[in-house]
Amino acid sequence: MAYRLYITNRNYSSWSMRPWLLMRHLSIPFTETLVELKAGSIAQPHWGEFSPVAHVPCLYHEVDGETLVLWESIAIVEHLAEEEKGKAVYPSGKKARAWARSAVGEMHAGFGAIRNEMSMNTGLRIKLGEVSPALAKDLERINKLWTEGLEKFGGPFLAGNEFTAVDAFYAPIALRIQTFVGAADWLGESARGYYERILELDGIKEW
Repeated sequence: MAYRLYITNRNYSSWSMRPWLLMRHLSIPFTETLVELKAGSIAQPHWGEFSPVAHVPCLYHEVDGETLVLWESIAIVEHLAEEEKGKAVYPSGKKARAWARSAVGEMHAGFGAIRNEMSMNTGLRIKLGEVSPALAKDLERINKLWTEGLEKFGGPFLAGNEFTAVDAFYAPIALRIQTFVGAADWLGESARGYYERILELDGIKEW
């Protein structure tokens, strides 16, 4: 089976990072195609050459002479969970797997204030200024969610002793917290330890 993953500038693209980090950490072979991010516009219409919605990430999977195209990070991860049975894309235990899938869905659909007020930029360090009520709510939820997963499933990762999709989905949050100096103060002891462990992963350093 051959995978090709389309991503864009690592400095800014949290969505690109999620499937890339998961596949990298689980040693799922893939070819990376880094596509240009044109400055000055959120829309990138030239990405329509490979993505039906002109977004990244986009995964091409060549299997049985057919090309499958997956253009949402959550769809990519679910596809990998089906195809890569020998890899821990999700935890093996039912309770942990249900929790992890729910947390992945929450990340995919939520945390708008973090996205808007703590932009992904791995190359900078910015003092976190006044925190809006919406951002405070998101940071409090991150702390609660991370702490819950660690305590419920024993760590060191969010759903147990293996790095799975839920960790890949929240890894960009760790990088945003690193960028915005002071954001880590919103984390309790368990969540702070997890944040520090994530930053030490080989895949994070490579990214």
